[in-house]
Amino acid sequence: MQVAALELRPGYLVRYEGRMATVIWWNILRNDRRAFVQMHIKDLQNGRVTELKEHTDSKWRSEEHTSEL
Repeated sequence: MQVAALELRPGYLVRYEGRMATVIWWNILRNDRRAFVQMHIKDLQNGRVTELKEHTDSKWRSEEHTSEL
């Protein structure tokens, strides 16, 4: 299912660069002209945490919602 970055929340499973990851932190950044979503995602295969800054309307493939964290 395609989900906008603005709809993601901590605990969601997403695909990032072809790998499964979970959102572990999420925040909205707003300024005068546009909004961004900051998030930290954790790769489930190697445990690497990546910090991202995405447009609110960028689409993510969400697999399902988990209740971790």
